[in-house]
Amino acid sequence: MTNIGIKDGRTLLKTAASTIRSQDAEIKELKSKVAQFKENERIVKIAQEMEEKGLGDGLDFDEKVANLRERAKVGDNALSVTEEAVKLASPQGQFFGDPSDDQPGGGSSKDAFVTFINSGEDITG
Repeated sequence: MTNIGIKDGRTLLKTAASTIRSQDAEIKELKSKVAQFKENERIVKIAQEMEEKGLGDGLDFDEKVANLRERAKVGDNALSVTEEAVKLASPQGQFFGDPSDDQPGGGSSKDAFVTFINSGEDITG
């Protein structure tokens, strides 16, 4: 083990402190960049899902991304609400069931629905 003098020790401690502060600043900067990349990835994913489902009031993909970036500036909650709404939305022009599906025992679900609305009678069984 090498002995160092007090003067060298002080210099070493100053250099170490400066290096640690520099590394801390770099770590903070990199964490910020990673967070930005993750947010951008999330925004693009939401916009892609909107495209797939035909959502977005006639906006093109880039406009949807820009709109979502604006929402993200409001706060993570605003983007989370939009993300959840897009997940829950059905594709435009499609419904959960097709009223022309055949029903067991004949007829169609459309016939059953119309009968139920008109008479209150459940004809499906």
